[in-house]
Amino acid sequence: MTAMVPIKMIRTNANLTQQGTLTATERTARLPESLKRASKRIAASDDTTTNQFFVVSIAEKISAMETADFFQRRGAGASKAKADLAWGKVGNVNPAAQDRWTPD
Repeated sequence: MTAMVPIKMIRTNANLTQQGTLTATERTARLPESLKRASKRIAASDDTTTNQFFVVSIAEKISAMETADFFQRRGAGASKAKADLAWGKVGNVNPAAQDRWTPD
């Protein structure tokens, strides 16, 4: 069984206090020792703290998941008729040389 190591993470909130500082919430997470070592190594190589590494990692994951949800919702209203209508607005212009696609 992998040993779990508790770590504390600070999540900043975009709300400013009256003093002009960001509010933060402290969270504790349990990580396998291997993830703790890897996160410390990567944070150090990026000249940042492990806390900042976790905050950025969580933000990236949230962004990726919300982006996927956005395209899922956007695609739900798609249809061939709407696509044909959009392509009809393009006109009869050939793509620029750098925009041409040729299969390998």
